[in-house]
Amino acid sequence: MTGSFNLFRQAEAGGRARLNAEPVRGRPPFRFADETARTGETYRYWLEYVPATGFSRTYGPVVGRAGSRPAAFALAAPWPNPAREAVTFAFTLPADDPEAELEIFDLAGRRLATVSRGGRAGANVVTWSPAAAVPPGVYFCRLTAAGNSAVKKLAVVR
Repeated sequence: MTGSFNLFRQAEAGGRARLNAEPVRGRPPFRFADETARTGETYRYWLEYVPATGFSRTYGPVVGRAGSRPAAFALAAPWPNPAREAVTFAFTLPADDPEAELEIFDLAGRRLATVSRGGRAGANVVTWSPAAAVPPGVYFCRLTAAGNSAVKKLAVVR
């Protein structure tokens, strides 16, 4: 994946501000901890992907309360989408779940790949390289954990 990322945050009573001083570059997976968040405050976060060519794309917002665990099971839309070299999946779990699975299915419902097994309480981010695993096309990613299930669509291009 070529390009860079920026992370933005907005407090309940404030404007949106970029959190990283320099664009984040390199190879996924990327991790970021908001060390300046104040416990008990609610924030909105956005991730901006800036490809080497073309226009940037912003994902979000994701809402979180500093110092707390997420109350809900959730799967965010994969990014970038459509994907070429690597795709990132973000999901939240209300509790640690070693049985959680993130899987890829084709349009006929056949499981093609298991991207991740197990998950920790809170935010989880995993990266998958579809180029080596599946041909170009439309796929579904499904997260299952503790009796919950969420599905998102993913396009893979070359």
